[in-house]
Amino acid sequence: EWVNDAFAPLLASVHMDYRQPIPYPGDVLVQLFITRTGSSSMTIGHRITDAEGKVLYADGYVVMVWVDLATQRPMPLPEHIRALGNPGTRSN
Repeated sequence: EWVNDAFAPLLASVHMDYRQPIPYPGDVLVQLFITRTGSSSMTIGHRITDAEGKVLYADGYVVMVWVDLATQRPMPLPEHIRALGNPGTRSN
């Protein structure tokens, strides 16, 4: 679980590069992968392609910072979140 009564991720940064329009109607493939794990944050990369993964429509990343809800301050990344994957691990 990414959110509970004690902590939650905060979207700290978003970067998106649009490469070309997505045809409508159409199917897309969204790929997410961890590119960096910090002491209290995780950078998650993303790619949006055609259904076959050959045509790149957009790519970028987000930085999520885990926050202690009681103090509203950054906290160490929960171990179960850190264990979700190593940098470069891709998931469809």
